[in-house]
Amino acid sequence: MTDSSINGRLGFSGGNIPFSDSPGSARDEFTSWLFDDINALPAINYDGLGLMANTDGFGNPIYPNFFDESGLDNMLPMPSPGSTAGQSTSWSATSTAGMGLSEEKRQAILSFMETRFIEDDTSDGGDRVKEELYQDNRDHDDHPLSLASMHSYVRSFWLHFNDQFPILHKPTFCPDETNVQLLLAVMIIGASHIDKTGSAGAKAFAYFSARHLRWQVFRHPDSRPPAKLWVFQTLLLLEVFEKAKSSRGLHERSNVHSPTTITLMRRGTALVNDQLEEPHHHKSTSPDQWWRRWIQAEATRRAAFVAFILDAYFSVMFGHSSVMSVHEIHLPLPCDDALWSATSAAEVARVEVSLHANGVKAPTFTEAMKRIMTGRKVTINNFGRTILMAGMLSVIWHMQQRDLQMNVLGMSRGQAGGLPNNWKEPLEKSIDFWKKDFDDSLAHMQLASLPWQQHWHKSLETETREASSILCHLAHMFLHVDFRDCQMIAGASNIAGKPITDSARKAAKGRFRGWVCSASGRTAVFHALQCLREVFLNPSPDSGARYRAANDHQLVRPWAFYIAGLIIFSWGYTIDGLLRPFPSHLLRSPRASTALPQDWEVTDQVRSSAYQDAQLYLSTIGSVTSPQELDRIKAGRNNVVGLLRTLEFAFQDSQWELLQEASVRLQGAVLLLER
Repeated sequence: MTDSSINGRLGFSGGNIPFSDSPGSARDEFTSWLFDDINALPAINYDGLGLMANTDGFGNPIYPNFFDESGLDNMLPMPSPGSTAGQSTSWSATSTAGMGLSEEKRQAILSFMETRFIEDDTSDGGDRVKEELYQDNRDHDDHPLSLASMHSYVRSFWLHFNDQFPILHKPTFCPDETNVQLLLAVMIIGASHIDKTGSAGAKAFAYFSARHLRWQVFRHPDSRPPAKLWVFQTLLLLEVFEKAKSSRGLHERSNVHSPTTITLMRRGTALVNDQLEEPHHHKSTSPDQWWRRWIQAEATRRAAFVAFILDAYFSVMFGHSSVMSVHEIHLPLPCDDALWSATSAAEVARVEVSLHANGVKAPTFTEAMKRIMTGRKVTINNFGRTILMAGMLSVIWHMQQRDLQMNVLGMSRGQAGGLPNNWKEPLEKSIDFWKKDFDDSLAHMQLASLPWQQHWHKSLETETREASSILCHLAHMFLHVDFRDCQMIAGASNIAGKPITDSARKAAKGRFRGWVCSASGRTAVFHALQCLREVFLNPSPDSGARYRAANDHQLVRPWAFYIAGLIIFSWGYTIDGLLRPFPSHLLRSPRASTALPQDWEVTDQVRSSAYQDAQLYLSTIGSVTSPQELDRIKAGRNNVVGLLRTLEFAFQDSQWELLQEASVRLQGAVLLLER
């Protein structure tokens, strides 16, 4: 379902206020709701249940109480004899939902691009990209602007991206009825995933469209507060592409403009204006009308949560400033997957009756966060669990910022309004509990699946389990180390567009000398090792296939591997210094006259030797079963040339420019070990 068909507006009113004003002072509701409850309850309680009443969602003017059968009767009237409510004219999904794109819609897209996407800046090669994109016969199936290509972009979006961020309603998504700008954003994401070999056509389409689309969205009247839902869906999809799949220039542009999306959300005044003007339990409301409103409301809160996830992810991955905080959000978590995938209003009603009979009620984000951070289970879907991990990452970021402020001002945490000294410990336990609860949920789903679903569930479970494991390791690493320090030690000349001074690099090295011997250092290194072991020592039948970032559809995973590699390098290099003897065969042939990276060989033999060296390191140094065991290792910690080169090779053919830069930075780290 898109906004072109239900034409709702994203905004907030009444008791369902997802965002309050800006984050408060040092001792505000943020630390109050977090640490008061953590200190009052046991840190871990594996027997807790996650079923709770939803006070902020169902039962208010936006979400009718369809757990209550009387409310269900009012909102979803069953067709009486002679009525048309249940006939084929009702508004429902089709078997080809989300896939059909007509030639007429394609022509509308091409016309929009030709008349709106005007290149007025040729400094970064945009005119060349446009020329490449528009050359040859656009009606030929192989052309990036052909109908067949556009079909493939949309299919790729649903296949590779939607499960990670399910903000569009697939059963009722119809490309021909979708706003052109939102459809372009969908195809940009799809094109960035579709071609694992780096086809120039798909890449050119995605890059050229993204260069111009943001400005067209901002120019549209629907982007004025209170903005419409399609505006937010488009901006969020664009942010994913710009920050994590495109060029350095688009990455920096998105960093500048992403707070605009959050500001637009905060400036909204009504979820769906016409909903608030009429009673929701009116007898004349048809099932299809009710379902339209329900989809609109659910899609709206999913957009808000995706904005929150991206804010947390990118502040962790790139050191961007977070603009959202957990205490701002007062929304129910996303609904059950069975509801979101339902293809008719009647199916939604049946699913709701079943959920109600089993005592399943959607928790609010705040209540679910409190439960997961105090070791109590939460019954939610995988998307909801991802939201909770984003919540913990957000908490870590804000607490680290408060620590930094106190250090700069020379204040103790006690002077900062009661901030606890051991705030990392309960968060560490919460991250571990989140992972255990996630794994338990996946195991339960596998056991509950029918025989014909076993293969599908096993494949989905493996991918989901791997993604959750990476998030868990990333959270632990982020909790215990400043990634920017690792980049400075590896020789980065600038971070986030800021040049690194000699004094800043010297300070980072000083911090690391103390860090490598600390409990935080051991924990971060341990999780970095475990993170990389899962990809390089994977026991699955496909383990022979070496990891390539170009083949990875997960948003966080490639950058998490880069961070893990930098942490391990910084640890070994800080403790053991230069690597002697240096394994020159992992860089170049004996005939090479210099140590410069441009003279390094990238032959199959070098790749194979580096991969074997990486596996050896991870099966020896990385075989520790706890952070404390790292203290027993006294040699070989800096023997990471094979590991760094293997990561370098994995990143080299990625279309994402930041990963290409990461590959170069890993080369610089190797040089530091040799000199």
